[in-house]
Amino acid sequence: MPTDALKVRTTVPQGVVVAGQPFTLTTTVTNPYDQPIEIISYGYQVPYQVQWIHEGNFNQEFAKRSIYPWFRRLLAGSIWNTTAMPPGNPFFYSNIVVPGQPLQPFQTIAPGESNGYSFKALMPQWLFITGGQLSFQGVITYRREGSSHTSTFEIGFPFRPPLRSISLGALIGAFLGSAAKVLKDIGPDILQQKPLGMLTSTLLAIILSMIAVVYSSRRSNESQPVLTVEEAYALLSAVNPEYRAAIMVLMFGGLRLGELGGLTWGDLELDRDEPRLFVRQQREGVTGKITEPKSAAGRRFVDLLPEVVKELRQHKLRTQKASPEFVFPYHG
Repeated sequence: MPTDALKVRTTVPQGVVVAGQPFTLTTTVTNPYDQPIEIISYGYQVPYQVQWIHEGNFNQEFAKRSIYPWFRRLLAGSIWNTTAMPPGNPFFYSNIVVPGQPLQPFQTIAPGESNGYSFKALMPQWLFITGGQLSFQGVITYRREGSSHTSTFEIGFPFRPPLRSISLGALIGAFLGSAAKVLKDIGPDILQQKPLGMLTSTLLAIILSMIAVVYSSRRSNESQPVLTVEEAYALLSAVNPEYRAAIMVLMFGGLRLGELGGLTWGDLELDRDEPRLFVRQQREGVTGKITEPKSAAGRRFVDLLPEVVKELRQHKLRTQKASPEFVFPYHG
């Protein structure tokens, strides 16, 4: 069977897959020849993280659930998960196979024209995952001038966790971090303390964790970041001014929390033509001890945006008398 190269384009909506949410994979075929072609089959090697949705099973399940009482529909679970094939199961579409007879084409594409096929799929694992790349390998079998041909292709799409996963991870991490600090500081007397301090610490840690996620999505060049720049500034406008400078340094400077806690006023060079800060040490979150970076790459200069410089100047006016050495002493 000869191998030819059709013009094949495969897409997903918005160019990115969100884990835990169904997506549609559409393959469009353009006929580059002077003769019509007949599409016999589409085949895909599905990544192990992905399950494709069986359309027939989905339609049957949807019709069955439509007559359920509301409480039974509520308890039935996700229709997508119940109609999905096993992870990594190859996908193949063609006309009905008749034993002893060759497969018959199901699409005819005129010269210069396009046609395609779509199917739905799902990344079922959405909790505690990071972004990455999905790779699909495919093959199209078609007939031209009485001869069968195949055209292979490979496509990749970025995927990212849903916002609920990021929010839940930030919430759990912030709570556990605050709980560990309170347990260390208070010990057996924790039951006698007011919860306000722990609540405040947890809320601040949640905000900082979410901002770190915003920054990491920008640095990783994902096509669909968690928050847009406009949304990030809207979040900043709602933050207590006491914490705004720290959050902006995390967001636009890419510092880790330990590096933020290790910054001194001498590390800030705000009066330069190109303002910057110098990362040279870090504060351990449990002990509060100041240590050197773990690698030489950890010692670095970080350029500062004008908005960050303005906020740091205001922060300095408010806090330098109370904290003559460290810029953010409460992050120990």
